[in-house]
Amino acid sequence: MKRTLATIAALATLSGAAMAETTIKFANDWKWEGPSAPLLLALDKGYYTAEGLSVTLDTGAGSLDAIPKVATGT
Repeated sequence: MKRTLATIAALATLSGAAMAETTIKFANDWKWEGPSAPLLLALDKGYYTAEGLSVTLDTGAGSLDAIPKVATGT
């Protein structure tokens, strides 16, 4: 989770025209719980949008749910 948060934070700090149309789709590994709060707070406060990012955060249903999602590109 820390690595994912660091990646999103790094992307959010980048600026410029290339970032203006960047779409990021993030699928959590499980239901939203306490450690995911910074991701949801940043979305709620509009921090991603302010940096030109279109971020979608989806819940997960465990590791077996992730395999078909990755395989189909969702």
